[in-house]
Amino acid sequence: MLRGISVIRPKRILARLIEEHGAEDLSYSTVRDYVRGRRAQIDVEAGRRVEVFVP
Repeated sequence: MLRGISVIRPKRILARLIEEHGAEDLSYSTVRDYVRGRRAQIDVEAGRRVEVFVP
């Protein structure tokens, strides 16, 4: 785990979406998959991860 960086878990994100936006039709797996992809994009943009394509 990275020190000094707060990580919000998909379970908490889902709870907030339901609480704040009434998103009752979302599933945990949908949020988890979105968060996984989005975190990867954020890491690339921040220079913490290098995106590599291997054919």
